Amino acid sequence: MSKNKIVCIAGASGLVGSHLVKECLKRGYKVRGTLTDATNKEKTKHLMELNNAKENLQLFSADMYEENSFDKVLKGVDAFFIACYVPVVKLKDGTSIKQLSDLEVWEKVLGPTKKATLNLLNSSKKNNVENLFICSSTATVNPPYPVEHKIEDIHFTLLQDQIEQKKYTPAQKTILESVARNFVKSSKQRLCIFLPTIMIGPVLMPQHLENEFMKLLNNYVKGEDHGWHKEIPSGSMSIAHISDVAKLFVNAYEDESASGRYVAVKESWTWKKIYNELAKYVDKDLLPKDNGVVPDEVTKFDTSKQDKLDVEMTSVAETIEETVKFLKERS
Repeated sequence: MSKNKIVCIAGASGLVGSHLVKECLKRGYKVRGTLTDATNKEKTKHLMELNNAKENLQLFSADMYEENSFDKVLKGVDAFFIACYVPVVKLKDGTSIKQLSDLEVWEKVLGPTKKATLNLLNSSKKNNVENLFICSSTATVNPPYPVEHKIEDIHFTLLQDQIEQKKYTPAQKTILESVARNFVKSSKQRLCIFLPTIMIGPVLMPQHLENEFMKLLNNYVKGEDHGWHKEIPSGSMSIAHISDVAKLFVNAYEDESASGRYVAVKESWTWKKIYNELAKYVDKDLLPKDNGVVPDEVTKFDTSKQDKLDVEMTSVAETIEETVKFLKERS
């Protein structure tokens, strides 16, 4: 893979997008990053401080909800990394999407998600972009029947089930994937879709400390409760180091045989095991109470396809330790 090629990263200021920018710059690619507002110096300054950014990084304003918004930035691009999907959980007036009827969800959330995806893909096709890489979620690999190991190219979540259960956030990812897979059947572009869950590790921007589990960890380091759990839940969570996820994307780009879906996880831990690990580093009094409930069996993924991308995934214990150390040094 020639390092003179140009890659575009949509959502360059996001958690995944910023680490993709960092990884691509590290490998010598010329990078075009997009943000909704590239004049926002609070976001762009962190990207422009990355190694090789001054020579090889350009930032552009582009909005996936606007047709043709990506036409200019994708001209001459060889690979398009799509990491700009921030799931809609509230409307602009503050209304939670869970308060909407199914019809309203289609009109105001899921329909626009489909249109935005097509905006991105149509622009990539017009510009003859050959390689597409999309960040989705493990929420799209939950079949309606029990399986011992989830396999990304076999098991899929049913959109109708998500809607009936009012799981509208993962439903947006399901639509994103479905639209992309159908699109490339005729466009003949190479498509890889990555499925992470919780991603932690040293972050590149302060705003990333507001992302889900990172906020929980940061609050614990500061001696504050996060409010996620009062008691330790019986379930489990899949975890990966954010830098490893970025490496999976770029390794897939560099391996021209890579295609289809890939889980992007190290492994799943029960919440009891997660909180026991955190107890090594933070005030135990802040952690949820152990109510004595026997943990459920952890979710298991078949990572054989992911392993072919040749990324040595950091252990969950090491990932947690590194993240907490970063947060303590930062504070």
